[in-house]
Amino acid sequence: GLVGNHKGEPFLGPDATPEYVDQLKERIAGHGLTANIVWLHTRHNIPQEQSIAEALRQVELAQRLGLKYLMSGGVDRPDQYDHYHKVMSE
Repeated sequence: GLVGNHKGEPFLGPDATPEYVDQLKERIAGHGLTANIVWLHTRHNIPQEQSIAEALRQVELAQRLGLKYLMSGGVDRPDQYDHYHKVMSE
């Protein structure tokens, strides 16, 4: 799976483009591998609408990459729980 932060690899983060995702898919397949999961990065120190848009973009890129699963670790701060749950409900 594609979890964690790796220098120079945006995976499905804000810097990922559809072209990058297509190249990543080819690189993974070129090694005889199949990715099946990616870490869903959500930010909760930004407006809720922006956080939802970022999460949905990651879902779209994950589909483009052919991934079946996205994993979220939630949030640590209690003051972000409601924001997190609203983003995940979308």
